[in-house]
Amino acid sequence: MANLSLAQAKQLCTASEIELVEASRTPRIERWNAAQLKSKMGRARKLRDKWRDMYAAQRRKAQQQGTRGDKEADRSQQKAALFGEVLQALEAQRKVAPTATGGSTKRAPAKAKRSQGHRLIRAATRKELEAKRMTKEMDKARVVKPAGGQSPSQPTPKPPKKRTVAASKKKTAIGKKVAKQAAMQAVPRDADLKPARKIGPIAAAKQNRVKISGLTTRTRGHVSARGKRNQARRDQRG
Repeated sequence: MANLSLAQAKQLCTASEIELVEASRTPRIERWNAAQLKSKMGRARKLRDKWRDMYAAQRRKAQQQGTRGDKEADRSQQKAALFGEVLQALEAQRKVAPTATGGSTKRAPAKAKRSQGHRLIRAATRKELEAKRMTKEMDKARVVKPAGGQSPSQPTPKPPKKRTVAASKKKTAIGKKVAKQAAMQAVPRDADLKPARKIGPIAAAKQNRVKISGLTTRTRGHVSARGKRNQARRDQRG
């Protein structure tokens, strides 16, 4: 289909579609960089596919109904051809368009060249880090001793505290006194033990064992309580 003029395109397209058509024609098409042209190419491709599919659907419908032609189908066909031309113009301009930074489009360096340059940079960086590490280790190993011959890293030992004879004797006397008091509290005195000649040797031995253990009676708590309960029952009956 022949190229449509801008006036003819305005009769077919909406305002947003006309803006894209104008952007694909000189002198406006020369203003766009590669990124802008890529974006407009995407819009043109979608519109071309849309109206191409619309034309095919309308044509099938006309064939099913037995009609020879349809104005809507012709309009869709013209718009599909129009946006196909817009897409071709944008693609041709993108090949010579400048990049977003102002320079012309250039191909990226080959992968082998990029890898080789990256390896060289890594090798130089490793050498620099290794040199710094060796310098630090040499600084740590280098120890400068003062004139006296003593290493500065070793602290000067403090002299031991002198303890006077009087302080030592006083501390020993206090320790003996505390130990004596603890022993007297732990073991009952002989005066507290029951003499065997008054109550018999067996009973005296039992009471002395209770006294030494720190208890006041050999009767357990539950036994004592049971006896008190029995006595209370007897008192109630009497």
